[in-house]
Amino acid sequence: GGEPTAYPGITAHSGGFTIVVGRTARESDELLRTMARGNDTWLHCRDAPGGHVFVRAVSGKTVPLETLLDAGNLAVFYSKARSSGRADVYYPQVKHLRRVRGGPAGRVIPSQEKNLDIRLDQARVDRLLADRLRS
Repeated sequence: GGEPTAYPGITAHSGGFTIVVGRTARESDELLRTMARGNDTWLHCRDAPGGHVFVRAVSGKTVPLETLLDAGNLAVFYSKARSSGRADVYYPQVKHLRRVRGGPAGRVIPSQEKNLDIRLDQARVDRLLADRLRS
């Protein structure tokens, strides 16, 4: 663990990858500015305001679907879509995000995004958050 633990938001672990969640616009903006690297994967609900979720890139490894589903569930859980229990989550790499000049904190425009249809799996979320408390 050479990773600093001083990131805002919450950190979870999945399939050898680290997932970092900015729960508020301020946390998300700070993560974008200070932590996010171009090859990290960014996840966000398409039609609901919510947190930014980052999967930290691991050199030479592709993010597995299970890890994307874990991160996608966290994106839905920390968004306004939580109550409806499902959402489209898009997940471009950070290098495909464009900041909105003069826009509110954390506001970005993605390009080349891929889409996940996430149905909120509370057991998955509980496991991720429980693992986080143990790590």
